[in-house]
Amino acid sequence: MVILDILSGISVLAAFLLFTDENSIPLIGALLVILSVLGAFESPTVQACVPQMQTGDNILKGNAVVNQIAAVASLVTPFAGSIVYTAFGIKPIFAATVICFFLTALFECFIQLEYHKPTKKQAIGQMIKEDFADSMHFLRKEQPGVLKMLLLAALVSFFAIGTFMVGFPYLVRTVLGLSAKYYGVAESAIGVAAILGSLMVGFLAKKLQVSKLHWFVIALGICLLPAGAALMMPASAFFKYLVLLLALCAVQIVCMIF
Repeated sequence: MVILDILSGISVLAAFLLFTDENSIPLIGALLVILSVLGAFESPTVQACVPQMQTGDNILKGNAVVNQIAAVASLVTPFAGSIVYTAFGIKPIFAATVICFFLTALFECFIQLEYHKPTKKQAIGQMIKEDFADSMHFLRKEQPGVLKMLLLAALVSFFAIGTFMVGFPYLVRTVLGLSAKYYGVAESAIGVAAILGSLMVGFLAKKLQVSKLHWFVIALGICLLPAGAALMMPASAFFKYLVLLLALCAVQIVCMIF
């Protein structure tokens, strides 16, 4: 965790030093890719540490706290970040992020975890190869239904995530010409919609059936129709923004239930 946060801090620091108006788009694109890769390693690493730091029922509580903090961050940070970005620009955000990464790495140095010697020594490549083979055997031979569900979820995400991550910010910032704070508010609202969708699963659990999953995929398309219609209407940018936001919140709820 220390190494991952130091590498993240160094990456943002390099972007801070190299940032100019001419290279801003490719530089931020490269930085996002690097931070996403490092984040993909960090999340399971953090979760794997919880069982070593806690015992018994505290393991469940520890995992719950980690997930709750991530959920709160997904709600608060888009809105707060958009306000800071609008007020001060990108460079102060870079500087603050570098400090946060390095401080986090410093605090992580004080975490004491008991070292467990591996039962057998393996090269990292061989370890990954065996784990991947075991996983594929489990999915293909023992639980093929799980593999089908994963592929279906990946297919739906392929379309839905593209709309959220690429289409939505482009529509808000470029097509509608609204400021970053509107997009920040929208991201927070979509985060709330994700939580609502998760809660609805608990209430609808008895009514949800695998044989009716296709209706949720159809519902995703239906939810997007008002957004498309609003963009074609001779209305104000703010009205189009509200319709677009409500439509994507509905899409997020359906995705979470799916």
